[in-house]
Amino acid sequence: MAKVLVVVSDGQENSSRITLRQTVRDMEATGVTVYTISTKEAGKDKTEADKVLAILAERSGGEALFPGDLQTMSGSFNKLRDEIRSRYLIAYKPSDFEANGKYRTISITAEKNGKRYQVHARRGYHAKAEVAAQ
Repeated sequence: MAKVLVVVSDGQENSSRITLRQTVRDMEATGVTVYTISTKEAGKDKTEADKVLAILAERSGGEALFPGDLQTMSGSFNKLRDEIRSRYLIAYKPSDFEANGKYRTISITAEKNGKRYQVHARRGYHAKAEVAAQ
């Protein structure tokens, strides 16, 4: 079953116990897809907090939404609902696969009749290490 996390936040640092880098590693290790919806008002310059929300979403294969106001936020939830419902799971096993726990990068593209489509996908995965039989 796919794991999805929706984060509604302004993205501001609020006494975190782990770094962004560790959070991204944990997301990659667990396979969770993160969607973020910013509560920041429209018209303000892009902040470090906006970048954090974008990184969390992008690195997990999700999407960051910045609606800008309360009325537009409703549409963001509708978009998110549709996107989550239209997700696909693609699985493969590379010929040189090693179950060693290392991070492997991937790239997914979609094209039909010469037209490229936007794909939201994680950048890679951890090849789960085999547990030795005891």
